Amino acid sequence: KRLLQDDEKLAAQACGRPDAFNQSEVELLAKLYDAEVAYQDEVFGGLMDLLDRNQLLANTLVVVTSDHGELFGEWGLVNHTASAHFQLLHVPLLVRPAGGTAMRRVSAPVQPVDLFVTLLAQAGAEIPSAVTLAYPLPLDADGESQRSFCVSQTYGASIAALSSTQNRKMQADVSKWMRWIETVYSDGFLLEVDSQGGRGLYDVTNDPGMAINLSEARTDLVESMLTGIEQWRCKGLADGKGNPESARHATILAP
Repeated sequence: KRLLQDDEKLAAQACGRPDAFNQSEVELLAKLYDAEVAYQDEVFGGLMDLLDRNQLLANTLVVVTSDHGELFGEWGLVNHTASAHFQLLHVPLLVRPAGGTAMRRVSAPVQPVDLFVTLLAQAGAEIPSAVTLAYPLPLDADGESQRSFCVSQTYGASIAALSSTQNRKMQADVSKWMRWIETVYSDGFLLEVDSQGGRGLYDVTNDPGMAINLSEARTDLVESMLTGIEQWRCKGLADGKGNPESARHATILAP
């Protein structure tokens, strides 16, 4: 509680100060996170038991997911601001259709907007015309996803963190975080680019920690994925509605 209520520590870390937390504090935050996961597991189990006892599972679509991941020292960062790294974008997604079904794993990428239209369709509700670039989840046994790539966008540091830094007159160079970050994920590769010109290409299937930057070795793939970002952006703006997927940490869900 002391760590999480220390605005100066949190703001400094979100703005890129590497000395904001010492190693023991980072380890404590990781343990607290594990405790939160255990608590959520217990509460969710109770909810499922309640539905089962009241014979509601046959008519209930159950979805378990998360809004983002968390960093515990990776890249010198803690929490979930200041980046759009794979550790923040790749989150769990469990879907149990009404009545249940045989378990299977789907490797296709998913974004939150896909889950949104899937829930609407399952409930028999109309999908708003403003929602574009959305692909329903393949809930049928032989269904296949239509999505081939995911795009995510975020600002480098949270506005709250920057404001706190300025108000406290902290001696921190926040300029490197004053940038937009965009990523595209496709076929196991993640390309991360930012408005200051930085870029990195990572084979997140074999290197989920993003330790090896392949952008110089795979310039062909970089260009192809950059083209994908532009096509996505243009398609979303083509009808003048704006892009509904342009959201902070547009998470890559893992079904």
